[in-house]
Amino acid sequence: MRKVANLGLKTTYEERQAVHRLIKKLLALPYLPSGHIQGAFDNLRQLANTPALRELFQYVQDTWLDSDVWGIRQWSVFWLTVRTNNDVEGWHRRMIGRAGKAKLQFYVLVPLLMKEANQLSIIMRLVDEQQLTRYQRTTYRRIHGALFELWSEYEENTITTSLFLRKVGQIIAPAVPRPEQ
Repeated sequence: MRKVANLGLKTTYEERQAVHRLIKKLLALPYLPSGHIQGAFDNLRQLANTPALRELFQYVQDTWLDSDVWGIRQWSVFWLTVRTNNDVEGWHRRMIGRAGKAKLQFYVLVPLLMKEANQLSIIMRLVDEQQLTRYQRTTYRRIHGALFELWSEYEENTITTSLFLRKVGQIIAPAVPRPEQ
């Protein structure tokens, strides 16, 4: 969304018309299987009918699709539970609690990380045996449930790629207020 704003498309996006729908579909691309992303992107790119939209699509092409750093497989989240900053913050808060203070010095941090690494095999076994679950807020549980339902429909070919992207875009894309009439 930062690139959308930098290209001067924020106001157009907020009007909730064709550009809004196109950008939401573009933001939903990572939710497709990695092998379907390039084709879906190419189809969406044909709808980019302004210089700013063409520049946005070129940015996505250069930064994400043609990246030397990561391939499409690395950023596709098809059938994956989406992790948020809350997950990292929870882990960080737990580490601070174990240390007993917020500012950890290196010699305190290393043993804590070693203990965490040693517990990893146990944690993995508990997850495999479904004995360890993760607390999930109702909002995220609803979002993930809707995504898993859409993934299932997509794999069963009961919805088109375009409809899939539109529905995922409605779930994950930033909400904007409706313009005043």
